[in-house]
Amino acid sequence: MKLSRMVLGTIPLARLPEAEAVPVIEHAIHKGINFIDTARAYGDAERYTGIAINNFKDHKIAIATKSMERSGEKLREDLEKSLSILKRDSVNYFFLHQVDSFPDLDSCTDKKGALEAALKAKKEGLIKNLGLSGHFTPVLKEAVENLPLDILLGRFNLTMGIDEYNVIDMAVKKGITVGAMKIFEGGFITKHTDLCIRNAALNNNIDHILLGCETKEQINKNLTVFNHPEPLTTDELTLLAEKAQQLYENSFCAQCGYCTASCPKDIPISHVFNLTGKLTVYGNEYGFKGSPGAELYLSQMMEAIDLCDDCGKCEEHCPNRLKIRKQLKKEKEKFSSYSNPTKDNNN
Repeated sequence: MKLSRMVLGTIPLARLPEAEAVPVIEHAIHKGINFIDTARAYGDAERYTGIAINNFKDHKIAIATKSMERSGEKLREDLEKSLSILKRDSVNYFFLHQVDSFPDLDSCTDKKGALEAALKAKKEGLIKNLGLSGHFTPVLKEAVENLPLDILLGRFNLTMGIDEYNVIDMAVKKGITVGAMKIFEGGFITKHTDLCIRNAALNNNIDHILLGCETKEQINKNLTVFNHPEPLTTDELTLLAEKAQQLYENSFCAQCGYCTASCPKDIPISHVFNLTGKLTVYGNEYGFKGSPGAELYLSQMMEAIDLCDDCGKCEEHCPNRLKIRKQLKKEKEKFSSYSNPTKDNNN
């Protein structure tokens, strides 16, 4: 089975009603995209995926789904729910989802943890390929070095540092398939999406590129650029680099993970900033309505922020010299407004 290099990401579909979301997935399949990415944490997106793919019984369609659970028992429950929702006996790719701190990784690899359960399910044929997704370079590096992964899913855009490119190189050398997400940096680079697509599509180390779409028009536009990517000119590369620099200058977290790795309390600081970026772009429409996984995630980040004792080690290791401790306090206030929305926010 030859998989399309462009993968339909379903996060944006979580905020749409079924009657609008399912036709978008069906349109992607009609256009030749035979690889769909979803997750338990994406609200109704996984259910929409199941409905759409089962309207194409004669098509070979690869499905990736994910679980944020860290215990083996809970992960198994998630996998069985996914298989039931997707109406499949197995999934092509199953990811340990958003493993974004070393405590997260340790929980996954503990005895009776998520990794053990996933490997057991793979032996049983329920999972064809095992993957890990995450945003933070030091954790991804350790996972590539030590875990029996078939696929790695990480960020790819011009806000990346050299360490992130090195992790991709490591994965390639070990024969691990590489998937790229966040090529628009979670929606921040929106006016130059064609340049971002070309930048990713022309990298030979990237096997699959996830593009979240919520309309048929987006799919058509993205495919047009994706299928015939012209090399970026010097001016175009300079423009993308300038956009990345603007994000840095506006206290943008580059997701390098150095703060997280240096925190004595194991607070997933970069993950907190990643989440607040999503809330800034999408508000509580970003999968938070009716998504137990996302709501749990939000509460976990709030609890993690409370562990900060102002030691300052995170700021010593931040390449952008962000005022992290002050920012964490602001983020908790913002998270509180989303976890306890007003009536107006819900309407």
